[in-house]
Amino acid sequence: MKSMIWLIALSPIVRSLILPGWGQMDFDRRTGIVMMAAEISGWGYYFLLNRQQMDARQTYMSIAYEHSGATSFSDERIFGLLEDYFMKDFYIMDLYAEARVLYPDDPEARERYVQLNSVDADWEWDSVSAFYRYQDYRIKERQIVSQKAIVGFVIFSNHIISALHAYMFGSSRINVSLYPVRGGVGLALKGRF
Repeated sequence: MKSMIWLIALSPIVRSLILPGWGQMDFDRRTGIVMMAAEISGWGYYFLLNRQQMDARQTYMSIAYEHSGATSFSDERIFGLLEDYFMKDFYIMDLYAEARVLYPDDPEARERYVQLNSVDADWEWDSVSAFYRYQDYRIKERQIVSQKAIVGFVIFSNHIISALHAYMFGSSRINVSLYPVRGGVGLALKGRF
């Protein structure tokens, strides 16, 4: 009971930081409902994207297991290499090309470079269509990760905007003043949290 009283006694600003819209319920119910709805929608979309990301990952891994012919998946880099190279021989050729640029006069250093950057797996895709489907799902997963970052930022922003709204409109102890600064005018907001 004591903890419930403590929660109710929190200022609208703090309540809005915890749950957007909660602090607005004291003075602007409609805005509070909108901010809560935005929070719920944001989290719902975030969890939907999370599920889609897991589905895309499972799909590309399944395609890799069934069609890449990879002899090992113990190194996490293999999934990126499977996306970039149809077969391991193409990857090794690229490593030698990089090594020739880095060590033009040192064949032993080139060999060491190739050995250090190689993976302990062989692969060759069984079809070009499987290779392209794998690439499509890898791209899809990266796009979803980017969307999740944007949605996360929107959710975070909703908390900040809600707290600022509670600060600006929910408190009667706000002083707004303008003051001169070099090249313009400054705005100062003062109040109690």
